Amino acid sequence: MPERWLIQGAWIVNEGRIEEKDVLIVPPYIEKVAEGISAKGAKEVKAKGWYLLPGAIDVHVHFREPGLTHKGSIATESKAAIAGGVTSYIEMPNTQPPTTTIEQIQKKCHIAAKQSWANYAFYLGASKEHAEEIKKIDPKKVAGIKIFMGSSTGNLLIEEEEWLCYFFEHTPVPITIHCEWEARLRERQHVFKQRYPNATAAIHPEIRDRTACLIATEKAVSLAKTYKTPLHILHITTKEECHYLEKHCKEAPWITAEACIPHLFFDASHYQTYGNFIKVNPAIKGREDRQALWKALQKDVLSIISTDHAPHLWSEKQQPYYQAPSGMPSIRFFLPLLLDAVLRQQRLSLTQLVEKIAHFPAKRFQIAKRGFIKEGYFADLVLINPMQGTHPRKVALYYRCGWTPFKTALQGAVAAVMVNGQWTLFNGRWNKPSAMPLEFQR
Repeated sequence: MPERWLIQGAWIVNEGRIEEKDVLIVPPYIEKVAEGISAKGAKEVKAKGWYLLPGAIDVHVHFREPGLTHKGSIATESKAAIAGGVTSYIEMPNTQPPTTTIEQIQKKCHIAAKQSWANYAFYLGASKEHAEEIKKIDPKKVAGIKIFMGSSTGNLLIEEEEWLCYFFEHTPVPITIHCEWEARLRERQHVFKQRYPNATAAIHPEIRDRTACLIATEKAVSLAKTYKTPLHILHITTKEECHYLEKHCKEAPWITAEACIPHLFFDASHYQTYGNFIKVNPAIKGREDRQALWKALQKDVLSIISTDHAPHLWSEKQQPYYQAPSGMPSIRFFLPLLLDAVLRQQRLSLTQLVEKIAHFPAKRFQIAKRGFIKEGYFADLVLINPMQGTHPRKVALYYRCGWTPFKTALQGAVAAVMVNGQWTLFNGRWNKPSAMPLEFQR
């Protein structure tokens, strides 16, 4: 029988409040949340002065399995996720082969059942060749459909109006969408390659520019309004998109959007230092865009923070700009980065942070019994030591590619992580994985 645990005296951050309480866990669930709990036989964890958060739910990751396991695997990347305070993830379909059939999702689930450290689910990639697959979707098991309106890593692309309409009209699950307008990307790539054959990464936000993003975002919002389709727009990058969403989506609560780690912690001024190592799609843009993203998070225009963890080898990033792949690893430092933004920089409140990394991801994707510290919910929990620091250059990374663009010390550290009522990571010691597939209440 799994051991019961009593976490005593932690500052619980949940549903807009910070309260000093105890939590009793009877795996895999939270049994009781109250002051002064007495539980004979339960193992006690003294947590006074520490924060207890619901485990982060990262709805946007690329773990590279199958087909690209030299970059990362479900085992390696999910272990890094745990170290970063992420207890559940939803993984993207641009693997090799791309995840465009229900059978391929089932294969990924089979791998994750054996190897994943964190709870897991997967998106179905929208594909013209496999369009009929959406009729096979079980909404309780498939997180959503991913559409690439602009080409990125991999070969998934839907740009034709009739195909976009097809998926928006017929999907039984939420659509997540990469908003860059492909026609503009192709045109600008051609022009810039001719003019600047030896360009560096500093040109990336000029090729994949703000206009390409805004055109696609406007199109996606229009389709979602026409068909009343649940839509989540991935990695918003520009101030123009933030303003557009604030103006046009108040009356459409089924349309949401996110900010991702690369665009929150870097801007165009960093290309000179980091070059291809911060080359991501959509491109990292100006300082004013980065500031607009934080403001949009504060105002709930953007409701989720994700990583867009997308590992590539160091050697791949060393190639000339046009050949170097887009994407960066970030999940190992998901909570440490955001805790520093809260505790030291005061960009958000701690309750706002929990809303955007746990509560709202669970609500948006209708994830059953996760994302909150509530009785009867799965015990996915993260203990935070606010007095300890995390230095990206002095800790184990765990993910396979083995490099990070983050250099400076961060305030706050992930001290322990519980998944389904069992300590997966506790004071630097790893225990057996206890991950489960995510289920959706639809």
